[in-house]
Amino acid sequence: KMALITPSLPSDSSDLTLRAKDMPDISIPVIRACDKGAVIVDVGIWSDKWVGVDQGVEISKWLSEFLKEPGLRLVRMDESLIGRPTDSQYADGFLASFCDGFPFLLTSIESLEDLNRKTKEKIDMRQFRPNIVVRGAEKWAEDNWVEISVNEVVFRIVKPCSRCSIPTINQDTGERMGKEPTNALGAFRKGKHLKLDDPKWAECVFFGQNVVSESCGSVKCGDRVKILRVKKHLPTKGNKKND
Repeated sequence: KMALITPSLPSDSSDLTLRAKDMPDISIPVIRACDKGAVIVDVGIWSDKWVGVDQGVEISKWLSEFLKEPGLRLVRMDESLIGRPTDSQYADGFLASFCDGFPFLLTSIESLEDLNRKTKEKIDMRQFRPNIVVRGAEKWAEDNWVEISVNEVVFRIVKPCSRCSIPTINQDTGERMGKEPTNALGAFRKGKHLKLDDPKWAECVFFGQNVVSESCGSVKCGDRVKILRVKKHLPTKGNKKND
């Protein structure tokens, strides 16, 4: 049901706004660790134990009411707090916030189109929750990318992203659609199909690539994407476009 919440935090504002159907919009000032009365709380993500800044009672009550889960709290990772390291096996020396494991997830329009030719139900890209979507490459070309740049920001592709059941959730209703896209991915995108080295990935399904940034800067929709390094030679179609 969290898929039905639309957040907004404009770059020219310090207010976070949440919107959801049948709920009044709520806007609160973002609370930072340096603010008077800020509360630092423990946060658990998988086996990681970290800390965050509690964003107050008002927005927590709003979330609890909409999600029908009492006692929820909204927390954020403050810039002044120590960042959470990514898995050193794949990206040593990089930081993430409260995401699953890596700060960026890259997918491609062409790969989704190919997947949709194999599914019983049309899959929306939003179901995979990427924050970098590219257009203009061959389908599944991202499997072989090692390093790319977007608007002079350099990104490193560290590993393919294994998928849980979350992509089966319709992003407009918050309800599970069935077994797609998991079933379709299972027919040709398991670790054993992709010949991935780690045996624990053999039966996992994969869509998208986990990514870290090797430089700072800003990117936006429509920026050109340059493929800087690949695992092996592949035919290219020129520069790619970031949707």
